[in-house]
Amino acid sequence: MKTNEPTILIVIIRDIDRRIISRVGNAGPRDSALLVATANAWNILRDEPRAVRAEVHNFEDTDSIYTGKPLAVFTLDDVIDKA
Repeated sequence: MKTNEPTILIVIIRDIDRRIISRVGNAGPRDSALLVATANAWNILRDEPRAVRAEVHNFEDTDSIYTGKPLAVFTLDDVIDKA
C-alpha cells in the first residue's frame, strides 16, 4: 500500500465505565491520518466532561465496540499533565 492512499481511523471516547460515549471518524492520507486522529482524540478528551479515555483504532464497523488493541491511547491524566 502506498503511503498516500486514504485510510480511515476512528477515535473512540470512553467514560469511566469504559462505555463508548463518542465516535469520530478521520479519513485522510495514510501518512498523516494518525497525526490528525491523535490530535482529535486529545482535543475531545480535553473538552468532553464525561471522557476519561480516548483510543485511536483502524475503522472496523459503525457498530463495533472496538475491543482490539488501539493504535494510540490517551487518558484524562495525560491531558491534565500537559495542560
